[in-house]
Amino acid sequence: MKRKIAFETAKSGWREPYAQGIILAVAAAVVVVWVLTKPIVFTQDTITYINAARELRLGQSTGDIFSRLPAFPAVLAAFHITDLEHTVFWLIVFQACLAVGSCWLFYLTARLLSPRLGAFVVSIIFIASLIPFVQVKHIMTEQTFLFETMLTAFGMVAYLLARTMRGAWSSLAVLGVGTTLM
Repeated sequence: MKRKIAFETAKSGWREPYAQGIILAVAAAVVVVWVLTKPIVFTQDTITYINAARELRLGQSTGDIFSRLPAFPAVLAAFHITDLEHTVFWLIVFQACLAVGSCWLFYLTARLLSPRLGAFVVSIIFIASLIPFVQVKHIMTEQTFLFETMLTAFGMVAYLLARTMRGAWSSLAVLGVGTTLM
């Protein structure tokens, strides 16, 4: 008997792992070039998030620490970015992984909608647009938001196309995680 996969709506052929590998490899190559050629961008909002991360790390609060998105200061605190003295290298690596993950989720979503060559072509066009990579070196929330948007879109499409109750519940879980993180 064939084992059913929760998010699978079309039969995966022998080419599917290769297509996913190519999408991941191309996205990784583009993000490496992007990271090596673009400067790190700090804005006034970056300073606000860093200050919130410092307050979060110290357990202090001025009362409006979470007037903005609370998850990003927590991410900064996790990477020990609580002032401008700390390196942002690992945060950029994390954001680069989110960019590659966004490309992969875009492909998986497109694959649900167009199981043949169309998903692959549209995903390559998405990568070529550079949309997933523009914010990688910005110390801001946009990169995490793009990933969360792709996760939510994948969960929503998977839910709408689910053929089993288990697939529907799995899709709702992914949708819930993506929406909650947003």
